[in-house]
Amino acid sequence: MEDPATSRWGETETEATTVSAEQGALRIATRQVNGAAYSSHPLGAEYAVLLVAADFKPSADGAVGVLCSAANDVHHGAAYTTNGALVFFSIDNGQVAVLDRINDVGSDLRVNQSAIFGLECAGTATGGLRLVALLPGAGPLAVYQSDEGPATFNGIAVYGEGFGSEFSVDVEEAGAYGISGSADGMTPEAGELLAHVPELFRETCTESPISDDGVAILHCYLQVEGVGVELAQYQGFATNEQMDAAYQEAVDQYGVESEGNCESGPNETTWSIGEDSFGRVQCAPQQVGIRFDWTDSRLSILSTLIDFEGDYQNTQQAWLDAGPNP
Repeated sequence: MEDPATSRWGETETEATTVSAEQGALRIATRQVNGAAYSSHPLGAEYAVLLVAADFKPSADGAVGVLCSAANDVHHGAAYTTNGALVFFSIDNGQVAVLDRINDVGSDLRVNQSAIFGLECAGTATGGLRLVALLPGAGPLAVYQSDEGPATFNGIAVYGEGFGSEFSVDVEEAGAYGISGSADGMTPEAGELLAHVPELFRETCTESPISDDGVAILHCYLQVEGVGVELAQYQGFATNEQMDAAYQEAVDQYGVESEGNCESGPNETTWSIGEDSFGRVQCAPQQVGIRFDWTDSRLSILSTLIDFEGDYQNTQQAWLDAGPNP
């Protein structure tokens, strides 16, 4: 970020906006109400799935965003605002189009404070365009899906928009994770993991980039909104010890004092079939909705269900059929 010329971030200047390197960061500045600008970075390869995140520090009320870029200057992404709104949007040759807006997902974005915001993008090569907005430690915020969009992505972009006449945001760090060859299908490890996913879910699943001890991760996009679960995740590990450590991280992040038995409220306990216990399960709130996380010691798979509506009873019923299957 310190030198866009060598890091390949685009710098621009117009009467209303400036994108430039300033004090070790990429600074996006606007000088008019609702002024906006973005900067792109090429990746040099095509990816069917990308995970991108950036660390933003806004100087005033506004929005920050991350995007996945495709050929012909087309970008799809999400923006997060200081007043707690989330907007999925596209930019096509400089023209911005709002795809969906959620007015209140809660806000961890504060003026003059750094915050990380992330996005997972799956292109239509995976079966549809899917965008998932993410906050570290807060979980997924929302999902956007469409049958139309780019098949793959070859770059990323960062975005800033000011609500007032003077606004800037410093992008202090940014990173992107993709899977080499993902445009041609899943890795063998992900294909093996998919065999354990319930058949009803499989057509909705894509392989996601992985950066920890896991062997492979699948995200299954069950629906956009409404009654029931929106997202399912299955993460395979080489050992139960690695799986248990990842589960404990989720408990440390999201766990709260027990208020029920997962059908009626938060809880953390073991799960079993008959008299045999096969792992642990937690049901807990996250910033938007609730989540169920559970381990399976037979398979070394950590699974997660996300329900943005926060319905414990419905999610409990979905969990009973969510596998993973031996």
